[in-house]
Amino acid sequence: MTYHLPPPASTSSLVAWRAGLISGLGAPGLALIASFIGFGALARELGLSLPQSMLSTVTIWAVPGQMALAEMQALEADFFAIVVAVTLINARFLPMTLPLFAYLGSHRGGIARKASLYGLGQFVALTFWTGSMRVMPLLPMAQRMPWLYGFGLSCIGVSIVATGVGYAAASALPVALKLALVFLNPLFFLLVFSADVKGAGNIAAILAGAAIGLAVHPFWPDWSLMAGGVVGDSFAFVIGEKMGARRSKPAEPDSREP
Repeated sequence: MTYHLPPPASTSSLVAWRAGLISGLGAPGLALIASFIGFGALARELGLSLPQSMLSTVTIWAVPGQMALAEMQALEADFFAIVVAVTLINARFLPMTLPLFAYLGSHRGGIARKASLYGLGQFVALTFWTGSMRVMPLLPMAQRMPWLYGFGLSCIGVSIVATGVGYAAASALPVALKLALVFLNPLFFLLVFSADVKGAGNIAAILAGAAIGLAVHPFWPDWSLMAGGVVGDSFAFVIGEKMGARRSKPAEPDSREP
């Protein structure tokens, strides 16, 4: 997948911002539109109002967290419990934020610099992070922040509009299609990263995790994903360590007589 990049020699923040904006309106934007149409339709069925649905996209901007909000509110859960649940679901973005921010150089600076970093952190989600990690190494340092803001604004912008469209079209969409649309964005994420899967360790992690997850799910569905991830990652770590040790092992000297 290609993303729109500014000319390498350009020093204009506006040019870099526009390039990021265009990138978000391509394939990433299409995947987000599909997912948030599905969310908007489901949110209406679960009793959220249109302003609540669109505001959740702005503030949470992650369909799993938004679905938790909608379902728990439909069950009349306590407000504090909803906040804790959504926070825990979105906590997975913290380790994604750290490597992304490493591409932005020194984080020291005044209030404006810190505010821009906090604002950028609000954009971090699967689609945004995937595109950003692929593009950041290709951009000069001066172009990275503007590109990220353009990309993030376009991604979250199309998501807000798609939420409204899905909400309005809720009665016209069958339930199966709504659920399929919601899961389209994780599928997009998987397909993008599959192009970067290299090495026996990474392949072993995917295959082992998928096998364990499928095997555990019939007996322990609530923890099958966790089991697949832990076992898959552990298996990949062992494979990687063994291969690394084999590569670093010095060659034995030739004992044959001359």
